[in-house]
Amino acid sequence: MRLFRLLLLFVCSLTSQAHGTTHKWEKPNVLYSRSECMILQEVVFNDTATILHFMTNMMPVDDNYIVNQCCLVDYNGKRHRILSADGIEVGYSQTTIPPVGSRKISLCFEPLPDHEHPFDLIETPTWLGRYMLGISNASIVDSESMDQKHNVRQDKVWDKDTVTIIGKMDVKAMQNGKEYRVSCSFKLLDGSEYAIPDVKVENDGAFVLRYVADRPSLSKLVFDSRRIPYFAYPGDTLMMHVDDFEGVNHRVTWTSKKGYDVHSNLLSACVYMFPDYYTEYVGRYKYQTQQECFREIDSLANVWTRVNDYLAMKYHLTAFEHDVLKQRMLAYFGAVRAKFIYLQESLYRAKTITLSRSEISEEMLMDYDAIRSVEMSGASRYCSDILGIREILDIVNNLNAFMSIPAFPQNERAKVLSRWLAKFFRVEESQIDKNHPIFLYSEKR
Repeated sequence: MRLFRLLLLFVCSLTSQAHGTTHKWEKPNVLYSRSECMILQEVVFNDTATILHFMTNMMPVDDNYIVNQCCLVDYNGKRHRILSADGIEVGYSQTTIPPVGSRKISLCFEPLPDHEHPFDLIETPTWLGRYMLGISNASIVDSESMDQKHNVRQDKVWDKDTVTIIGKMDVKAMQNGKEYRVSCSFKLLDGSEYAIPDVKVENDGAFVLRYVADRPSLSKLVFDSRRIPYFAYPGDTLMMHVDDFEGVNHRVTWTSKKGYDVHSNLLSACVYMFPDYYTEYVGRYKYQTQQECFREIDSLANVWTRVNDYLAMKYHLTAFEHDVLKQRMLAYFGAVRAKFIYLQESLYRAKTITLSRSEISEEMLMDYDAIRSVEMSGASRYCSDILGIREILDIVNNLNAFMSIPAFPQNERAKVLSRWLAKFFRVEESQIDKNHPIFLYSEKR
């Protein structure tokens, strides 16, 4: 027995010399996971690799692969590529399908620089696949104090003007003769139908994209299946260069011709692909009460608040950048709540309101508190993705409380809508015209 123990110690000594000191996190914390089928059990750190051990739970056997761009992102934002895997294939091709049921999976990555700080796992650099944020051996601490808030609205950048993006991407796949095009996600506040073009990417990876913008905004370029976040100001020209586009450690460099802040840290922190909460929770309107559904949504919003705090801390965001992430998330969940309320209203109440020129009343707004609590002030809300806000406004304009607007003469409806929306969102009527042009973006009556 003693000989066996001595032999075991000798083997361990050789292993330690070969791999350096090994550290382990048993049952590590994960702040947020978009990989519910893979449960993280252990993290092993040594000088040659960082290894993550998982147990699967209800994982489809035909999902038995992880893309070869999968990587770990350390606390300094550096990516560490995957080296090998056990129990799952690396790459899209599937040569074997495992038996159904739970199984162990191990992913081996390039070594992280330390085992003291939290890190992230992302399947693709563009956040389109599975990801786990805030993997740590303890709870994530509160975010550090931010820089003083920067009021973007005070800058003279809210008039419509052209944004020009001159890009150059190092993409070897373009050499195969396939035509690639690039577009962007930007939407105007007032809903005007300015066409957002998609332009051809030349064989050398160069392109020039132009569109009309009415505010500084976080948006994204769409190229093939990739999403590249950027922050642009009306009237500015952005120079973009992507090194090693298809590699794990590709780097996107943005430069503003006018010297505006391109918010590089914010772009690193952007997690663009929310899980599809919209479909999941909106579809419950026939069998859940608002209270039941919104309790779960509030819980998710609290989780994402902590995620945003963690990302703000990790990437040293300014208060304004942190708030952009926050407002983007709040608008998304606000749109989910608004759609749920609208569908339940249409389910239980036939829209047979007599059209009259009566003013909107507090009694008519009693059932809409979940939407009325949506914050509509602050520049950062309008500098984040606008789709959540547009969705909320579309829905509000079609609630029962607003159905009497057609009773007013056509030339009065814009003022009536402004007045009613001010009451709905509990803001001064003067704020609607001055600060929130989105409120008046459309008349569908």
